[in-house]
Amino acid sequence: LQDTPLLPEISDVEDPAHNLQYAKVLKAAKSFPARGAQDQWGWKSREHLVPALRDEDVCALFTDVVLARIARGDLPDHLRDSMAGGSLFALGKGEKPGVRPIVVGDLFRRLYGKVSLQPHKRAMASFFQTHFPHVQQFAVGVKGGTEKLLHCIQLELDSEDVTPNLDNPRAVASLDATNAYNTMSRQLMMDILAGTASQDYAGGLIAKGQHPACPPGLREHARHFQAYYGTQGLLTFISMAGTSHQLSSAQGVQQGDVWSSALFCAALHVLLGAVLEDPQWKGRVTARCFADNIQLCGPVSWVVRITPHIRSALRSANLELNADESLIHIPAWTTRTDKGVSSWLCLLSNVDPTFVLQHAPDGIKIVGNPLGTDAFCQITFAKRTTKIIDDLPKLNVLRDGLAHFILLKACANTRFGFFMHCSPPRL
Repeated sequence: LQDTPLLPEISDVEDPAHNLQYAKVLKAAKSFPARGAQDQWGWKSREHLVPALRDEDVCALFTDVVLARIARGDLPDHLRDSMAGGSLFALGKGEKPGVRPIVVGDLFRRLYGKVSLQPHKRAMASFFQTHFPHVQQFAVGVKGGTEKLLHCIQLELDSEDVTPNLDNPRAVASLDATNAYNTMSRQLMMDILAGTASQDYAGGLIAKGQHPACPPGLREHARHFQAYYGTQGLLTFISMAGTSHQLSSAQGVQQGDVWSSALFCAALHVLLGAVLEDPQWKGRVTARCFADNIQLCGPVSWVVRITPHIRSALRSANLELNADESLIHIPAWTTRTDKGVSSWLCLLSNVDPTFVLQHAPDGIKIVGNPLGTDAFCQITFAKRTTKIIDDLPKLNVLRDGLAHFILLKACANTRFGFFMHCSPPRL
């Protein structure tokens, strides 16, 4: 738990309910997946909302009574904590240890999120790509963002001279923040919405009273965000035994919230921008991100030296880097007999020892895709293929054709095609 953030007065914004037209609301309601989870009240969009909203008069009444109030942050006091929470699910992280907490929130809130976010996607994508010259975010409004992220990193690594400086070649570091979505400071988000920092962040690079940049579209919905993230939401978790458990949380964003990525990325963006655009680092290292996946590119010595400063900046917003999962790969050193291990140890003797990246001589994974030596990439592909082949026979025990088809798609998922699409053609 974390203290509820201070909520600054925001009065100079337009009424966000003006965008709730009939066609947009109905289209958003239809866009929910047919097999999506129900919310904490038992509502599902396809089954319960869409049939009613096809009547324009009913839709207008629903918009007036429910969606417009959600847009303005006008939640009933006795339901505020429940509406700001939802059903909590614990999902596995695949090959990684631990669980990923996912909140399926109130259906009406998610419907409003779909309607209200859509008009701002293009402007937000432009902001996250251009506002800071050396920081780019690909998770908001960028179509095919993961592929573009990977290709940008590969192009930067390939841009090095044919005869690179082998003592200080280009490197790529992948920084892993522990449980980032669920720990990010809500106070920083509220300060971005208000346009004024209520305290120092990033070691004073964002000083109290300064004006952190706010992506276009966020401030228009500030009252909505204050209503849902300015209180302690009530989360309900059903265990395997069928028992119900309630948790109260007031930190981070909820991954089931349509606006969560935009809010999270807005906060992360100003922190990274404060460090990488600081005169001592400007132009030496670039950061390219997909949500909380942070990749640093630049000469290896500069990447290693800037990482403790990024760690400090993230800590000011309650984010903690995982040292064991934060890796660095130096392509130019892979051809050496020791794959650059001796050079890496020599480099570490001259840098801040408070946070040390893990040297990955063969390669690293970026948003699940391998980047490294041909052998490293081929081994990764082989493991994925083997897993798919091993999983397929298990489906034979299913007698339900629909369940069989759904799980078949899950086993042979799009990730393998994504691997192949983002890898060099020679592989």
